[in-house]
Order: sequence, then structure tokens, then C-alpha cells
Amino acid sequence: MSDKTRRKDSRRSTRPPIPDVRRRSGAHPKVIVAPEAVEGELSRAIAHDLTDLLSVVAACAERAARETDRASEVGADLADIQDAVARGMKLVERLVRGRPASKVIRTPIDVAVRISDFLPILRRLAGPGVRVEHARGPGETITQVDPTDLDRVLAHLVVNARDSMDDGGIVMIRTSRRAHAPPGTRDSTPVFVRITVTDTGRGMDAPTLARAFDPYFTTKRDVRGAGRGLPTVRQIVEDAGGRVWITSAPGGGTEVNVELPPAPIKPSERPPPPRRS
Repeated sequence: MSDKTRRKDSRRSTRPPIPDVRRRSGAHPKVIVAPEAVEGELSRAIAHDLTDLLSVVAACAERAARETDRASEVGADLADIQDAVARGMKLVERLVRGRPASKVIRTPIDVAVRISDFLPILRRLAGPGVRVEHARGPGETITQVDPTDLDRVLAHLVVNARDSMDDGGIVMIRTSRRAHAPPGTRDSTPVFVRITVTDTGRGMDAPTLARAFDPYFTTKRDVRGAGRGLPTVRQIVEDAGGRVWITSAPGGGTEVNVELPPAPIKPSERPPPPRRS
């Protein structure tokens, strides 16, 4: 057995069984269990404070943008700030309304394009010393998901990767189209859109990995760790008919795979092509 094979075998995984999306009923179990009444009131209180803060940021960014060359580096940074504020306002609106599952608006999205557009904000979230890259694989990567939910998934995964790398490192996001045959089925093989996020961090041992999706469980060493990131990711992904799993080993980094069913769309409904920078 080669060293490469031994390393691969030593990595533990939380990989779930492949869902049969053809028989999906549309109802998915919630992962996060919390006292909803208390949590709802807290969310609304925080949301109102965030609205005030974001309004100040938006006004300052707009005023600065009017006095700045949009083609300059500072102009581009201000545009990213305005985009981030708009995304933040949408999240706040969800909190105020309690974000009922029935109100989630899923639209056909090319996840590779969405990630490319969101990359500047993800790089700012990662901060200095962490390089965030995106590699697009072969195949169409259009799925049906709420755009803001997809942003939340990406942000949680990048922040988790950042926090696992004490001295900086690389976060690689890959998008691809994969086909799987669920065990015991003979009919056509379902296809999934896959997002893979890998980091060069410290990794996790088996007991930690087994609890990675537990609500409020965290290994972070300061107040950043609320333990809600991965449970939120799993809830969003499973609500959209997909699955998520983690592969990791101590000292070997972590790999998170998200798979979502492709969107059954007409050519006229296809998302626009990526913007050219």
C-alpha cells in the first residue's frame, strides 16, 4: 500500500448516503433544534440593530463612491462594500420575518458564476494571510437554490476554513458536475452540482469530526465560535434537496463537499454568463 493510499485511508468522513432526488417529497427535516420563541425574539432584536448599522455603512459608502473614480481600486472596494451591504440587508430581512421555509425563493443559479462574483467578499472575510481561490470544473453547474442561502453557505465554509489555519494558508473552492447511482437502484443515474471547499488547516480527529454538525459545538478558541455555522450549512443544503459531508484528518486539512440537485430549466431561463473582469 502506498503512502498516498495510507493518507487517504486515515482521513475520516461524515459522508451521508446519496439521496434519491427523483423521489424527493420536498419536505426535509430541520437540523437545528432550538427554543424557537426565545431565539426568534433575539434574532429580531439583533436584526433591528444590524439594520441601523448597515444603513450607516451604506450611506457612507454611497457618498464616498460619488467622489471616487469607479475604475480605481478604491472604487472597486466601495462597490464590494455596497454589494455586501445589500446582501446583509437581505439577511436582516430574513431575521425580522423569522425566515419561514415557505418564503425561501429558489431560482436557477449557476453556482460557479455566483462564487466568482462573491469571491472578492469571501477574500475579505478570509483576511490577510489566507488565499481564497476558485476553480471551475467541467460540466454545467446550474442548481435551484436561494441566492442568499448559497452566499451564507459559502461564507460559513470560508470562515471555518480561515479559523482552522492559525498561520494562514489556502482555501480552494471547486465547482463541478457529478453523477451518482444510489445504492439498490437500476434506473437513470442522478446528477448533482458539487461545491468542494478545502483548506490547509489543522484538520480534525475522529471524535471532533463526528460532532462537526452538532448545533453549538465548536472547537474555536475565542468568542468567534458560536457553533452555528456547519449546522446552518447542512440545514440549507438539505432543505434544497442536497447533502453535505466532511473529510478531515489531524494535520491534513479539511474538505467539505456540498452536492445540490441540478435545476430543471429551459434554455430561456438560464442564468446570464459570468461578468468579465
